[in-house]
Amino acid sequence: MELQVIEGITYKVLPYLESNRLVYMYTSFGKLTLHARGAQKMTSDLRIASQYFNFIQADVDAKEGLIPVSKLKILNDFQNIKVSFDIMTYVAFMLEVIDKCIDSNDPHKLIFQELLEVFQSVDIRQQICRFMIRLFKHIGYDIPLKADGREVTGFHIAQATLTYQGNNLLSDISMDTLILLVQLKYTNYDTILKISSLQYQELKNFFIAYIEYHVHVKIKNR
Repeated sequence: MELQVIEGITYKVLPYLESNRLVYMYTSFGKLTLHARGAQKMTSDLRIASQYFNFIQADVDAKEGLIPVSKLKILNDFQNIKVSFDIMTYVAFMLEVIDKCIDSNDPHKLIFQELLEVFQSVDIRQQICRFMIRLFKHIGYDIPLKADGREVTGFHIAQATLTYQGNNLLSDISMDTLILLVQLKYTNYDTILKISSLQYQELKNFFIAYIEYHVHVKIKNR
């Protein structure tokens, strides 16, 4: 069978059998699982390329099941990102969401294009926030942030709705966080907003709560 060249981001890596690795890869046509034989050996050519959070290229003869690979090429190892603990905690959160929330019927080409855009910015955490908001829409859990004319007081996660002055719903987030969500949703990846480290954590807390309630998965990377 003729080999096909594929590119993708490794969002999860697990040891397999004695010296192999399973490399979980997100691509423009969905998720793939590569079987990198001998990749845990110090002498293996696959050892570095098959590590977590790399942009890699592989030659494969299938696009489903456990796909054996004997050669991987690193297109980007994201070393400029990996040196920052704060940014990597955000990246790990995003990759866990990709792992747990994206299924075979989602618009992978669009999601993958936006995922690559995330890593082309000077502010990775901000782009991950934009990516998360857009991802929710792509997978059927859009965050509705358009007001109906009444005075907005916040956002209620369980009802997935804005809260208003005079109604019975209590907000789960601060107005400052809500304003940031609106700005992130309605601006492009080339727009840079001023967001503090504390605000980034508040945004991530909101995303986690929203995912866990509506998608019914537990997120470990907090």
